[in-house]
Amino acid sequence: MKIAQKNIIRKPPSEETKIKMSLAAKGRKQSKEHIKNSAKARLGFKHSEISLKKMQEAQNKRCKLVLCLSTGIFYKNSREAAVALCINSVTLTGKLNGNKNNNTNLIYV
Repeated sequence: MKIAQKNIIRKPPSEETKIKMSLAAKGRKQSKEHIKNSAKARLGFKHSEISLKKMQEAQNKRCKLVLCLSTGIFYKNSREAAVALCINSVTLTGKLNGNKNNNTNLIYV
């Protein structure tokens, strides 16, 4: 595949060059003006209904079921369980993942 830019035809960069360019760009700070312009460009953007449905389906595939051992209730994900039990969702996810001591009756299925 050839890319035309300003009447110059060139071949696409090699994988090695792509890696070098990627490493050079990592950690680079964006200017405040650039951040402002990027936000301005996205202002008012709306996803189509088809895109929203696809994103929702992808999210549902990543969700893990949560089981309450004391009541036997299944929750679709940790956020739903956290809301039902009035627990911070980030804290509950940490407990279910094993990053924090799980003192709840909830487990991932």
